[in-house]
Amino acid sequence: MPRIVSILHHPILPVGLGRLAEEDNLGWHFRSAKALARYGGYKAIAARPSGSSRTAYKVIDRVAVVLTPSTNLSPSPRIWKWSWMSSALVELAEETVKRGFLPYVHEYRALNSELVIRRVTDHSMILQHHGSLPPSRFSLREPLGFVKELSRLRFRDVLRSMIEVFVDDEWGFLNVKGRHVIDVGAFNGDSSIFRNQRSRESYRCRTSSKDICRASHKH
Repeated sequence: MPRIVSILHHPILPVGLGRLAEEDNLGWHFRSAKALARYGGYKAIAARPSGSSRTAYKVIDRVAVVLTPSTNLSPSPRIWKWSWMSSALVELAEETVKRGFLPYVHEYRALNSELVIRRVTDHSMILQHHGSLPPSRFSLREPLGFVKELSRLRFRDVLRSMIEVFVDDEWGFLNVKGRHVIDVGAFNGDSSIFRNQRSRESYRCRTSSKDICRASHKH
């Protein structure tokens, strides 16, 4: 039976008193694990920080949900999702990998996620970055404004993506030399260009936009 451990880097506030957020189907880590268990026959674990010093464990929809003790490194509520650290989550990831689980790391650019990735960097893994929020300042009665907003967001995302990859070197901590890499949702293919500059390993990109694919192949 294939095994996967789906990891989220931040706590999730519960909806109901005395319930885990996952019992209300919250969290991409849990939804992904549940889908893999239901449709792929995976033995699945969904793990995240608890948001406190406590540990919790519960099986929900055939998924073993594990909440690990964690510490918030920042008093600011603006970055609460990004400021949590859990050494227990890192240890859990390492131990499950030893037992044959494939790590599936959500929001891999966060602090907790990077700590996990560094610990299991010698193993195969799935890294997923969830997309930006949809545009909000538009009305169907103003189609021109809608198009402008989409264009602005697209340019912003392209520019931000290029800066993160080529200037900030966000991929620098991943050693993929000599490995097979599949980038699902590759956007404009910037990661493939960057990786080809570093080494000549097998690299495949997949994205839903035909125009972006054509532009990536051209350049």
